[in-house]
Amino acid sequence: MRPGCATTPRRTTSKPASRATPTSPGIAKLRRALAADVTLSDLEADFVALVRAHDLPLPRTNIDHRNDTVDCHWPELDLTIELLSFRFHATRHAFEQDVARRRRSNHIAFSWGDVYERGERTIAELAAAIGARQRAATG
Repeated sequence: MRPGCATTPRRTTSKPASRATPTSPGIAKLRRALAADVTLSDLEADFVALVRAHDLPLPRTNIDHRNDTVDCHWPELDLTIELLSFRFHATRHAFEQDVARRRRSNHIAFSWGDVYERGERTIAELAAAIGARQRAATG
């Protein structure tokens, strides 16, 4: 069989393209086109797993919200969580983007240590924020 024929089996990867190359040009447009929530780091995936393990409502992940791509968002509660790790926030450009994003929103920030070292305290804080937003919505 000739390479490139439609019947030639193709190699596939277990990671979706948007996760395998999260910073490639065009990935944000691809995610919007697919309307798919993805996690772009182990920190994000493990935070969502922590939320799931404690039976809290799951957030939308890496979506556009008020002209920013946010890590975790609960649209019905207007609650946004930004997950901060030194790996992705250690450059001046990343730092400046984070400061600007914080000025534009009232999100809660959790660090790598909050997820991996202080998970129970982080979940308690998140549960309190979710509960407060739910009470305010039905209030």
